[in-house]
Amino acid sequence: LGKSLGDLQTGLDDFGKNVKPLANSVTELDAGLGKLEESSASLSQGIEKLNQTAQNSPSVSASVEDIIAKATAIEGIAASLESKDVDGIYTLRQLESGLYAQAENLKASAQVNGAISQGLAGLDQGSKELNAGISQAHKGSAELSQKLNVASGQLEEASGKLAAGVGKLDKGLSNSDLVRLG
Repeated sequence: LGKSLGDLQTGLDDFGKNVKPLANSVTELDAGLGKLEESSASLSQGIEKLNQTAQNSPSVSASVEDIIAKATAIEGIAASLESKDVDGIYTLRQLESGLYAQAENLKASAQVNGAISQGLAGLDQGSKELNAGISQAHKGSAELSQKLNVASGQLEEASGKLAAGVGKLDKGLSNSDLVRLG
């Protein structure tokens, strides 16, 4: 019985030695997750601001419509002047062509900006979800760290009490008549 209790004591001591490094590792993990949570929150805020800026940027379509209206007006003036055989029609036609080309370029730019804006909105949402997940992991690691530290202390206390009990039992058995019968 004394040997079995001694083996139990050794097993508890070995287990206690292995719990401390685990508790320390979880504490380090918790600290790392805390830093990651802060960084993720900052990144998420930056992406959100960028997304808001993209969403609030001026509408290109209004500019395109304005340019097309001006090009159409120039086209009308040029047609009117051509019938009267006025000089400078060629310059008006070039200006008209330039305005239509600029409108087309703006349309293409608006499509690219729309795709970027959609991408930023998706990135913003994903960043928020990632940040929430990291926050949950940090909360869980903090709870685990606290519980492991408490358990480690309780294990040390129990091991000490067991050692004292084994010592008393061993002493009692040494002094008993059962040892003498053996």
